[in-house]
Amino acid sequence: MRALTIRQPWAGAFFADSNAKDVENRSSATPYRGPFLIHSGQQVAIEATALSTVRQLLGYEPPVGVPRAGAQWALGAVIGVAELVEIHSVEQCRRSCSPWALPARAHWRFANARVLVRPVPAAGKLGPWVPSADLLAEVKRIGFRS
Repeated sequence: MRALTIRQPWAGAFFADSNAKDVENRSSATPYRGPFLIHSGQQVAIEATALSTVRQLLGYEPPVGVPRAGAQWALGAVIGVAELVEIHSVEQCRRSCSPWALPARAHWRFANARVLVRPVPAAGKLGPWVPSADLLAEVKRIGFRS
């Protein structure tokens, strides 16, 4: 298993009830396919379009960092898991693969996203990383929302 740190509101959008995020836009690919822990970074995305884009695609204001808003909107924690099933370039799909796809990026397509019952505080890293055995055990102990 791997983990990926993603800033909010992009991280929480994977676990939305409708029109959930299914593409993570990255500058490069990875050979790994399979489950990724989704870790929300300590900081909220600073690009001007982040909140407005997520608001538009989800249809509501994401309650990032609001206590009791649910694990998916926590900061600085593992919030769920999703399976990386494919990576392709923007040239291969011409941004038609998902409304979440951005131009000039590698589109990491995820499926089967599941949010944790509660967030697991953890430090993140840049790029894909290997979670510790203790972190994996805590995620397993907490379990996923049904």
